[in-house]
Amino acid sequence: MRNKIVITAAALLAGCASTHDLSTGPGLLGGGIQKTEELPGFYWILARTNEAPWENPSGAKSSWIDVAESVCGRGQFTEIGITEQAINRGSHPTMQALSMILSERRGYALCRGAKTSMEEALAFAEARK
Repeated sequence: MRNKIVITAAALLAGCASTHDLSTGPGLLGGGIQKTEELPGFYWILARTNEAPWENPSGAKSSWIDVAESVCGRGQFTEIGITEQAINRGSHPTMQALSMILSERRGYALCRGAKTSMEEALAFAEARK
């Protein structure tokens, strides 16, 4: 019984979003965030959930939006070039029957009032595909 509780608790924690800075390397459970200001007021953002036995696109989206709001202000950005995916990392060493999955959201946020125009932002995003 105790093992079931520990495994369940670990799985629930693993599925959460992480605030680890991915620019310093991968997080302990695989998740984290990364942001780069590509042009004035125009940010590339990556948000990745921790490993879990299920997909969690809403967790990745929530983390992505949190980062965009931290640099632009609440609701003060336009999403550009957003992609979402689930990455199957294979079996977990202690839970062989479970595949571990990272949910990821990446793309650009153009802040309202940025010195970068929408046309410049779209051209930059298209050139980076």
